[in-house]
Amino acid sequence: FQGKSNSGESNTSLVEAICVCDREQARLDAAIVDHVYALYREQKRRTGEYPHASVVEELRLARNVSRGQSIDTVKTAIFLRERTPGLVRCMRAGLLGLVHASKVRKAFGSLPGDLVDLMDTRIVERLQRKGRPRDWTGYLRRLADGLEPEAKAIRLAAARAARRVSFRDRENGTGNLSARLPSEDLAACETRVEAIVRSLRGAGDPRTLDQLRADVVTDLLTGHDRHGGVQAVVNVHVPLGVALELSDEHCRVNGYGEIPAHTAQAMLADPRNAVRKILTDPDTGVIRGLGRHCYRPSPRQRDYVRLRDQRCQVHGCCRPITEIDHIQGQASDDTGPDNFRGLCRLDHRMKSVPGWHHALNHRTGELEITTPSGHTYRN
Repeated sequence: FQGKSNSGESNTSLVEAICVCDREQARLDAAIVDHVYALYREQKRRTGEYPHASVVEELRLARNVSRGQSIDTVKTAIFLRERTPGLVRCMRAGLLGLVHASKVRKAFGSLPGDLVDLMDTRIVERLQRKGRPRDWTGYLRRLADGLEPEAKAIRLAAARAARRVSFRDRENGTGNLSARLPSEDLAACETRVEAIVRSLRGAGDPRTLDQLRADVVTDLLTGHDRHGGVQAVVNVHVPLGVALELSDEHCRVNGYGEIPAHTAQAMLADPRNAVRKILTDPDTGVIRGLGRHCYRPSPRQRDYVRLRDQRCQVHGCCRPITEIDHIQGQASDDTGPDNFRGLCRLDHRMKSVPGWHHALNHRTGELEITTPSGHTYRN
């Protein structure tokens, strides 16, 4: 399948041209870093006072951007030029743009110099050998935790302490409600809301899913709770050592982030909570398979795949799982959970579009997707 555009270009050449633009944008970002750092050095030499604030305000006015964006650009430029020469070289080679470089600064900016040097080396090796990981933020977090394990507990505690709720008025008589919550609370909120929404839709409620979620949240917060009979279960991945109270490793709320071991143990011990414990291997984090073999996933198999995959397995997609897909098709004899992958609704539809092909590498567990332009991507 080699589709043609109106100008006669093939899909392959168009995709490659877009990727070339991405690499050129990364090189332009490197030039921005160089110029911002030069401006910072010049301001520091001439004024000696507040060079950082001076450059931030200058660029905010000149570029017509928010103060927050200007601060991020200046901080990232200084960090890159003074502490990570390898990443600057990667930007000049088109391997990394300013947005992703900014995430590196946020993840490693507080580490001591020797660890930043080691981080710089490892990220450069990864970018040059395999390219940028799909989950860039997760990759940086794991790398930071590996370089300074004791900092992980501090990072989690600081993030949990920063929990907040904000309200913002918008146009046309609407507004935004935003909450930053600990992972276990966020998971409990979502699972309860979704359980209520599914119950209402099952009873024939004509409202859209988005409308139902908004109305259910409003009912719960304003005290008009008419949904007391609906129970939601929060799944918590617990290393075996934590379950036996032999270690204090961090646990993980399925689909969300990590939580301290003592928090997970308290959740499991509280009879008021509807919490399911998922025992995991302490070294690999792998959970055991569930269910019997059949073509249509059993409820236990579907549950297992959702727990294992957490998000859509297509490269670059982080949407929630809505479909449990049998990758090899009905002709395959492999009907165990290893042959199922969780997909979002859009990527499940795309699988049946001509030119798109999904294949499962049983040796590595990778989902390989080939697009109409002939490119192959692996999760």
